[in-house]
Amino acid sequence: MTGADNLFRLEDYGVVAFDMDFAFAKYNVEAITRLVFEQSKVYLQERCGWKPLLEKAEFKGELKRGAVICKKCEDIFSIDSDGFPRLQAASGLPVPDSLRLMPMMNPSKGRTENSMPLSTYFELSIESLFVAASTAAKEQSMAFDAHRFFKDMANALDHLFGDENSAYFDAIRQNPSKFVDSSRASKNMEVVRQLRAGGAAVALISNSFPFYVDLIMNCEFGPGWEKEFDLIIGNAMKPLFFQGGSAFMDKLYMKEEEPHQGAYLVRGSDSQALGFLRRVSRRGRQAPALYVGDSIEGDVVASTRAGWDAVAIIEEVDAMPTANWTALPAIQRPPQNWPGFFLSDAKNKTPSWWFARLQHY
Repeated sequence: MTGADNLFRLEDYGVVAFDMDFAFAKYNVEAITRLVFEQSKVYLQERCGWKPLLEKAEFKGELKRGAVICKKCEDIFSIDSDGFPRLQAASGLPVPDSLRLMPMMNPSKGRTENSMPLSTYFELSIESLFVAASTAAKEQSMAFDAHRFFKDMANALDHLFGDENSAYFDAIRQNPSKFVDSSRASKNMEVVRQLRAGGAAVALISNSFPFYVDLIMNCEFGPGWEKEFDLIIGNAMKPLFFQGGSAFMDKLYMKEEEPHQGAYLVRGSDSQALGFLRRVSRRGRQAPALYVGDSIEGDVVASTRAGWDAVAIIEEVDAMPTANWTALPAIQRPPQNWPGFFLSDAKNKTPSWWFARLQHY
């Protein structure tokens, strides 16, 4: 896993759980985000009436996580080192006071009625489509209803990821190697096997629906991957999973079911899962638990607040040859050779959004 063995001694943990998307399973990031963009665009044009404003919308592959959408002023901003909005993406107008005065460091305060931080790759299509629609509206002197756009965009994503017959899943089934990157599959699964052989209990905990978990894991790791884990959880509904959650249900949502060896369940809570996994672990019930994921809000912050340790898998850094993970423990003093994604100003060592969020929590 990206940098994990430089940050943590995995043998110290009695329980290790992995998120799937962009953490345990690796995607071709540009291809998968482009697919989400294209399918969302089709949905918005054909079902929601946004065709006039999205005809010229083009995918921008350089998009990065960390922007924040201001629904009230209909624009998108990046985040500076202290967690406040800094730059406007579309219009170039000054940041409004209502947004400037609202800290984004705390996820519980960052997602409000009028704003939403973009922290997952699947949300990046929102940024491209939003900027394209709002810019086209200004150019054509047309009214732009930002609230309706966000509602329609949410419905588009729900359709893409909630319907196993959607064009999104069809595209992955037809050409899995285009979207799923298996280059580190054997290494990742070997980590799981070594952890279990050493006495740790290992789980896969994903927000994705079971049919999507099955599709991606089968594409990347092949049939029989399920037997490598002590527990598999789909549709976990993180961060709520780490905040009390709900009862576990069987994979088909037919009945409630308690965690047990080799179970494949949905929803549930971390307390129930952790109770079972500690009983399975041979490293002692007091050994700490580790969660590995890519979402600041749903994985890193939520799990640490629930008492887990956490590793953040950051694809942006993984792709940079200058990344120096051995420097990460000195997180209060970022060295000069840290990649530019962590430092918005390398000369003056000004931390970026990702660095600020990781440092804060």
